[in-house]
Amino acid sequence: MNNKRRKFLISSAFLVGTLPLFSNDTFAYAKKISIYKEPYQTFVILHKDLFLGSKLYNILHNINAVPFLRGVFEDPYIKEDEKKFLKNGILWLHETSQEMYKRDYYHLSNQQRQKVLHVISQKNWGESWLWTVMSYFFEAMLGDPIYGGNQKQKGWEHLDLISGYPRPTQKQLQESYV
Repeated sequence: MNNKRRKFLISSAFLVGTLPLFSNDTFAYAKKISIYKEPYQTFVILHKDLFLGSKLYNILHNINAVPFLRGVFEDPYIKEDEKKFLKNGILWLHETSQEMYKRDYYHLSNQQRQKVLHVISQKNWGESWLWTVMSYFFEAMLGDPIYGGNQKQKGWEHLDLISGYPRPTQKQLQESYV
């Protein structure tokens, strides 16, 4: 993804970050999408925690954000360093959680997880990693559904957006991987 697109997605986070309240059905969602294992188990919880107090958690269920992230790990065009950084961030998150509470991140209470996020956000790696995770969340929410996120255009619908035209086709997507 080019830098202009990434900057747009990151700046979009500020526009939607003020939407109110979401559900707490985190583990049921993880089971439903068959990713109840690491690193996806932690990403499900992390997305909830990053958007605490907003409707974005409900959007996470509707837009396929964590399966989209799984696709990122499988995408040959995403640099291996970025994939490694995303996965290492999960390890570092758990290490910080272990240092603070002697438990993995996803076994903590909501309040404890928020404290862990606050601590890592003060570290260079943590701030960068959280922005990277959030940028992929917003790419899943705002991108064309053909790329695996924004299921049934729910992200666009939630924000009352109309997609750009022409939209990519399945043929163009397949040709880009040849």
